[in-house]
Amino acid sequence: MSIRFLGALTALALTGAAVRAENLPTLTLRELTIQADLVVLAEPVKAGELAQWKVLEVFRGQGARAGDVLVVDGMSEYTFNTDPAPAIHRAILYLHPAREARDKLHFTTSLSGVRYLTKDADVLAPEQRENPGPYVMTRREKLAWDDLVKKAKAEADAVGRVFRLKTIPGTARRNEAILDWIEQHKSEFTGSGFFEGGKDKGGWGSLEEQVFT
Repeated sequence: MSIRFLGALTALALTGAAVRAENLPTLTLRELTIQADLVVLAEPVKAGELAQWKVLEVFRGQGARAGDVLVVDGMSEYTFNTDPAPAIHRAILYLHPAREARDKLHFTTSLSGVRYLTKDADVLAPEQRENPGPYVMTRREKLAWDDLVKKAKAEADAVGRVFRLKTIPGTARRNEAILDWIEQHKSEFTGSGFFEGGKDKGGWGSLEEQVFT
């Protein structure tokens, strides 16, 4: 799967029409980390409202810090199958600057870039249960929130190390460092790592192509 395909899929899914009529995958934490400009642990500013989030910790990216309040568009696209909706206590958010941002703390989510912890300690992840249809925040029964947070941090560290290779000064040194990383990890290049629930859960997703470009 190419980066172009993933980019087009993300652009489509950010529109209301696409949410109703497109196949919406649940991306892995690694692929979400690769795609997102900002990854944060956050809590709702006001109970029952999910448009504003207070940053508790930044896992990856710049443009926000702990204590900032973010406005996040499109949260209503992540629906619930219970009435009333569960009370959300925490979230891991994978974000991009909003296209028509009112200020620097105005964002939108990556495709499937939301994970919730409820007040009842349930972990919820987005899943499209039928097509056409929206994402439904679905309980992950065997997943503990603390484990999810640790994994999100680990993915942010792993992906961040790769992206920092691009900042090495000097073309020769930079290319050598990137080729060294490829040599160390080439056995993990499986052409997978994009979607949750696949038979092969390894792989570096779109990074497998990006490191060569």
